[in-house]
Amino acid sequence: MVSRGPMRDLPAQVDLHAVSATDKPVIANLLQLYLHDFSEFEPHELSAHGLFDYAWLDSYFTEPTREAHLITVDGRTAGGLCPGPLRCGR
Repeated sequence: MVSRGPMRDLPAQVDLHAVSATDKPVIANLLQLYLHDFSEFEPHELSAHGLFDYAWLDSYFTEPTREAHLITVDGRTAGGLCPGPLRCGR
């Protein structure tokens, strides 16, 4: 169960959705959060635009051996999943 304020005793609907090309901006934004969080442990430099580069983002939408998913809770985006090794875009 996921805590949801005053309705915390009600079970949440958690789903995993395979992404399509229209979800690419959402995955890109979630990767920014992930890379920021892990920059404490593995150095990542910001680009000139203030973003963490991730050179392999496109591969999740073009290579058949890679896949990405969105996690939703009660229909709202809660996170993402990109199975396989996450490499830093340097």
